[in-house]
Amino acid sequence: MHKKLSAFLLALALCASAQAQTLSGGGTLLSEIAPHWHMGVGVEAMGDFAIPADISNTIGGDVGVYSTSVNVKAQGAWDMRHFLTLSLDYSYNYYDFSSPDAPFSSMNRTGAMLFYTGRIDERWGVFTSANLSLGSAIGESLWEGAQFSVGAGATYAVGSNLTVGFGGMAYSRLDNNWTGFPIAFIDWKLNDRLRFRTFAGGAFFYDVLGDGSLILTFSGEYKNLYYRLARNAYNERQSVCDSYIQIKVGATYHITKYAYVSASVGGNFWRDFQMRAGGDKSERIDVDAAPMFMVQAGWLF
Repeated sequence: MHKKLSAFLLALALCASAQAQTLSGGGTLLSEIAPHWHMGVGVEAMGDFAIPADISNTIGGDVGVYSTSVNVKAQGAWDMRHFLTLSLDYSYNYYDFSSPDAPFSSMNRTGAMLFYTGRIDERWGVFTSANLSLGSAIGESLWEGAQFSVGAGATYAVGSNLTVGFGGMAYSRLDNNWTGFPIAFIDWKLNDRLRFRTFAGGAFFYDVLGDGSLILTFSGEYKNLYYRLARNAYNERQSVCDSYIQIKVGATYHITKYAYVSASVGGNFWRDFQMRAGGDKSERIDVDAAPMFMVQAGWLF
């Protein structure tokens, strides 16, 4: 199920012929497909809360996941043909297990993402991305939790309202081999207010007032979060991958030209924690579906 759903939700998209901007949500590839581009720097703070959900294995009990993060993003363009985004972010994630046998709790992550898209001519374009993520339990080395991903591809404007593209992506996994997959994306303008795009997830955007001040979204994204854990009793290196599908609806409102707020509600589905020790699988913890809530605030300079 995970492989099938992730293959769909990890489809890529970009706006090869328009001025695209970030979707609030931090330094992720999904955040690169929103309807507007901001030339300059943006700072955003976010809170993401998943209420406790039952665990279906021997550990028992339930787990709630609470995250706070801050993101700094710089965007620029030249010759109206080349568009570049550099994103830096940090997050603190708390896994609130009710069981006294909790395998981990407080985590932190930091990372940097570089995203480029350029136009070759009126129809053809290219894109590439590179991402470095560092994740670990509090007190462990972030550098020992390093994870990389790279991707590239080409875009083609079928018409004024539809752009498609294909490429490939590869990413590393803690205590596991690199993996790769083909990528494809769609940028489809259904009408003057409604747009559908995919990029490491998929999203519908609806411009309520027609001026970009209030945007409604419906999105889905497959997430893989890797963390370095403390060594076990046998002095083996340990890690955990937190993977799940997040589906949500939300609204972003621009209070002023430079300030905006956003709120989303939805659910986290098919969540599991895959733990590894000494490079081998050691334990898998399955978590039931859980409602989630997200709030954000940002300022554009």
